[in-house]
Amino acid sequence: MQNLVLEVSTLLLKPNTTDWCRALEDRFVSSSLYPRLREVKLYLNNQHYNPDYRSVEDDEDSDSYLEHIDVIETLGQGHADMLLNRMTSISRTLTGLWIEVYKDLDASFLHYVSPFSSFCAFQALTLLSVPQKLLLGADYGIPGQQHQSVPVYQLLPGTLEYLELTSPYVSVVDWLEELRSYSELLPRLENVTLVCSDSRGDPYPAVRSHTEVWAEETAAPWFFCIQIFWSDGDLSPWWPQGAWSHDCDPYVMRVVRYLERLHIGK
Repeated sequence: MQNLVLEVSTLLLKPNTTDWCRALEDRFVSSSLYPRLREVKLYLNNQHYNPDYRSVEDDEDSDSYLEHIDVIETLGQGHADMLLNRMTSISRTLTGLWIEVYKDLDASFLHYVSPFSSFCAFQALTLLSVPQKLLLGADYGIPGQQHQSVPVYQLLPGTLEYLELTSPYVSVVDWLEELRSYSELLPRLENVTLVCSDSRGDPYPAVRSHTEVWAEETAAPWFFCIQIFWSDGDLSPWWPQGAWSHDCDPYVMRVVRYLERLHIGK
């Protein structure tokens, strides 16, 4: 088996947890179980069955009375690096890694998870797809942010060719500017894709406009291509009435930037 798709509990993101199931073993994806594994897609699920719950209802359909609780619900409970620590046995051979939350599940727990500190141990990784919050931190770009993002050269492996950030925010353009300055350390990076969602991150029109205007103002040459999409299942951003507000209109943004530069020039 070369490709593996798993739904995994966010218990894997907690450093100290009870081994309730096989999925929580330190090497839940190991080279001994999958010696030919090259690509892994993980869907995070923050809900877990509460073993202490007892329904007072007497019904043959007991599944109707199962209680599910949130695994990660406060700051500091989850650490993204724990997920990578449990995959060390395949770090030298894995070429593709996707990490995402199911579209119909609550993703608010990402705000309480410390982001990844480095993928550099994955020496063959060419494709990486992760939510922006797990790569840069939940408060990236917010004034007074507590978490300082890891420098690009410590965060991404030099083998990377394709990077996908899901549920991005407009603040990602600041990080793209940093990424652009590391062409020598990421010689194989060709494409950065931003995948927007109706329910997570900033809306597609906002991300598209900010990135477009920022790219126009960048004088230095690019060594990778930027693409912006919306996730499968979302309506096209052009369909809903009012999707392109004045705040997201790239023409309005260009005028605002021009006036700002005139003011600064004075």
